[in-house]
Order: sequence, then C-alpha cells, then structure tokens
Amino acid sequence: MSNNKTDIERYIDSAKPFARPILKYLREIVISECPDIDEKLKWSVPNFIYRDNIICNMAAFNEHCSFGFWLSSQMNDPEKILIEKEKRGGLGNLGKIRSLKDLPPKSVLKKYIRQAINLVDDGAKLKRKNTDPSRSKTVISADLNKALKINEIAKRNFLKFPPGQKNEYHEWINDAKTEITRTKRLANAIEWIIQGKPRNWKYMKKFQND
Repeated sequence: MSNNKTDIERYIDSAKPFARPILKYLREIVISECPDIDEKLKWSVPNFIYRDNIICNMAAFNEHCSFGFWLSSQMNDPEKILIEKEKRGGLGNLGKIRSLKDLPPKSVLKKYIRQAINLVDDGAKLKRKNTDPSRSKTVISADLNKALKINEIAKRNFLKFPPGQKNEYHEWINDAKTEITRTKRLANAIEWIIQGKPRNWKYMKKFQND
C-alpha cells in the first residue's frame, strides 16, 4: 500500500514525529471543508488548491510546523489568529506550531478555510506589488558589500542568488536595531552565503538537516 501513497502522505510520513499529527490534523480539516480540493507539493511543501488557486499550505521543520493562507492579506480576521509577519517568527499565518495545542479551535480553522474558498469563488487573486523596484533590482548594504569583497567564495555564491534573495540579506542586516546585532547578522550572513544558503534557508526543505 505504501507505493500508492500520495506525495502529501509521503511528505507527512517523512516529517519529524511531533509534526505528523499536526500535519494530518490540518489536512483533514482542509479536506473536510472542500472534499474535492487538489493537493500538490509546490516549493517542496504541501499546498491545497481549489479551482487552480492555492487556498492554503503547510510545512514541517525541525522544531515546528507552519500553516498559511495564500490570500491572507485579503481575509477578515475576527478571531485574531493571523499573526503579523514581524511577530510570528516563522512562515505561515499561525506562528510556530509545535503541537496541536498551538492551533486555533477546529471550528475557527474551518471558518477561515471556508472564507479562503469563498475568496476564490469571488474571483480574488494574490495582489503583487509590481511597483516595488527592490524586488527586481539588487540592493546591497555597504557593510555586506565590503564583506563580500574580501571573501571570494561568499561573493561568488552571492552573485548566483536571484535579486529577491540578495535583497533579503540586505534588508535583514539593515533592519538591525543596534550595532552589535548588525555585526552578528553580517557574520551569520557571510557564513550562510559561503555555504550557498539564502537568508531564509531554515525554512527550505533541502537545508532542514543542516
């Protein structure tokens, strides 16, 4: 029977033991609200697709799981479960999920999933910021640029990154509130870039065992 498992089921089976019941629970709730939902691995994580539109997705990492709504920016949040990016400390909208206790009640999750489905029925699409030049142009902080110049391996690897990943390093370093934090982030950045890792490598499946 194992050969007949879907990509999603194999993803769940390969997750850490703590993550499996969380992923199974979330999957069951999504399917219960939309039995004909399509399931696909996109960006190496499970995505739930309705009428060719992503409704939500989930992922498992070494110490937590995540769950997010594709159109979260257009959703109402009466239960205040959609955590702001600056506060959640992880991917998705529900923060770092380490156990079933970290999830909202099932009735609330169902209500939000139904809302996401209704958005697609109403023709809602993900709003892309085409006017933001920082996503297509590369911006490098002076400190990072200087550090790259004196490390040939880091410089070579950094040049291979797409503009978005280069800018993520720039923004992370520039957002530091103190000089100590800035120096620490710069050191971490060079260490990761030498290894060929983008800024958010911790959330990418191919780097999760590092």
